[in-house]
Amino acid sequence: MDRHGAGSDELIRRQAAARNQESAAVAGVGTPGYAPPGSFSFGEPTGRGTAARIAVVLAAPLAAFLGLAMMGGEKGAGLVLLVWVACGVAFYVLPMVEAHLRKQPNFVSIALVNVFLGWTVVGWVVAMAWGCAAGTESSSATPASKEPLRTTRPQQEIEKPVSVADELRKLADLKAQGILSDEEFAEQKAKVLAG
Repeated sequence: MDRHGAGSDELIRRQAAARNQESAAVAGVGTPGYAPPGSFSFGEPTGRGTAARIAVVLAAPLAAFLGLAMMGGEKGAGLVLLVWVACGVAFYVLPMVEAHLRKQPNFVSIALVNVFLGWTVVGWVVAMAWGCAAGTESSSATPASKEPLRTTRPQQEIEKPVSVADELRKLADLKAQGILSDEEFAEQKAKVLAG
C-alpha cells in the first residue's frame, strides 16, 4: 500500500475513534446508573425483566412453603401464609407493574381490566399482554396531520457541492482535536486543494 493509502487509513481510524468517544459521552458511559448493553436489571422493561419478576413472584411462596416443611411444624405457618398472600397480590397486579415500567399510554385501561377482570384468568392474560405491548400503539399510529419521516435527503441537498473552505475547516477542526498530526493535516490539505 502506498504512503497516501496508509495515511488515509490512519485518518479514518482516528476519526472513528473520535466518534466512538463522542458516542460514549452521549450514551452516558461512566455516569451513575449506566448499565452496559449486555447487563441485566430486575426492573428493566423487557421480556427478561418480566420473566424475572414472574419467577420471583412464583418462587417466593414455594420457598416459604419449603422453609415451613423444613422447620417441621406450625411455628412459621403465619409467616408462610403472609408470604403467600403478598405474592398472590403481587402476581395479580403484575400487569399493572409491567404497564407502568413500559410507560404504557393506556395504563388506566390496563389497570381497570386487571382489577375488575383479572380474577377470570382470561382478563389477567389480556391485561398482561396489553401491559407488555407498551409503545406499539403510540409509535405505529401516526396522525394524518404529521408528515411521514423522510428516508432520503432532498434532491438539492444531494446535488449541493462541498466547498473547499468547508473541507479545510473540517481538517482544521480535526487537527485542533488532536486527531490529525501536522504532517497528516498538510497532506490532506494538499489533496483538498488539488482536487
